[in-house]
Amino acid sequence: ERVRVPGEKFSNAIENLWKQGVLTDVKIVVTNIKGDNIFLELQLAEKPRLSYFTPKGVTKGQFEKVRDKINVRSGDVVTDNLIKTTQYVIEEHFIDKGFLNAKCNIETITDSLRANQVVMIINVDRGRKVKINKIYIADNTAIKDVKIKRKMKDTKERHWYRLFKTSKYIEENLEKDKEAVIEKYHEKGF
Repeated sequence: ERVRVPGEKFSNAIENLWKQGVLTDVKIVVTNIKGDNIFLELQLAEKPRLSYFTPKGVTKGQFEKVRDKINVRSGDVVTDNLIKTTQYVIEEHFIDKGFLNAKCNIETITDSLRANQVVMIINVDRGRKVKINKIYIADNTAIKDVKIKRKMKDTKERHWYRLFKTSKYIEENLEKDKEAVIEKYHEKGF
């Protein structure tokens, strides 16, 4: 094919290869020139693929619950997006469980047994579960605090007599309970 060197066809070819998202390096190298003929070589470096992943910092049972959510399989191309998405999904899973300070850090280590493959080590630090010790209701004079707290079905304080009921802080539950409290005020004419 007749092409101009360097030219638009080369930049388009490199751009199309980059768009695939599976390469770390793309080079077009001149290997030989004979008269009007030029011999080119494409030098491509593929991104590593996932050999396997292993969790650290949590038990297998705790990690089994999040395993299906992360959607990572052996043989997947390991990209920055895959790593960031996996971190986000794991952190969100533990935040939903009441561990608001959950952190996830992912390391990739070259697999010595397989060429161009890496092992993903998922370090999870759940932190401590955040519990509600006390609910303070400010500037309330119209309805007794006890009635307002009773209206809050999913957001409860920690008490010694509530041994088997949860008092973990979940923002979605708090938002629903706020709506219930507002509804109670509307019933009273406020």
